[in-house]
Amino acid sequence: MSLTFDPLREAEELREQLGSDKRRLILFFGAGTSQAVGIDSVLSLTTNVRPELNSAQRAHFDRILGARAGSHIEHVLNHVRLCRELIDSSNTKSADGFDGDDARDMDRAICRAIYKRVKVDPPGGFGIHANVAAWMNSIQRARPVEIFSTNSRSTPSRSGAKRFSPIVGGENSLLTSRGADATRLIHILI
Repeated sequence: MSLTFDPLREAEELREQLGSDKRRLILFFGAGTSQAVGIDSVLSLTTNVRPELNSAQRAHFDRILGARAGSHIEHVLNHVRLCRELIDSSNTKSADGFDGDDARDMDRAICRAIYKRVKVDPPGGFGIHANVAAWMNSIQRARPVEIFSTNSRSTPSRSGAKRFSPIVGGENSLLTSRGADATRLIHILI
């Protein structure tokens, strides 16, 4: 049996699902959400964060990236944080060339550089997200609309969605529509 993707059939199914106010509706925002509006991808962050590090941190960064084909910024951060866990804050212990201060300082430098890159308003604007938020604010449903994201920037909240409150905080947030007076939204991160 051959499986094929039929866009028309999928669009009709989506319209049917969205048209019923009694069906459960969950929206999932993935990495493409941020890239669609011009925020760096993981690979772009890997390239763009490096110049923000001092020379010793860049040497560690390059060494960690070079140790495994296909590595990116998440691999570097995971490695640095593993070293931090192994040596704690000790300057007498080391792990893979890091002492406690080196690992802590590099972790913070990478996070500051990432934050600097993603905290800006997206170059592509919030139009896409504002449209979704406007639609969600305009519909009446018997069940709440839930939003889930694996991303790291609060795009829907910054785009005008006002009918949500967080269910789970942190990097992976689940949000549920609660009503017109709920003003908090998200930790949906693009």
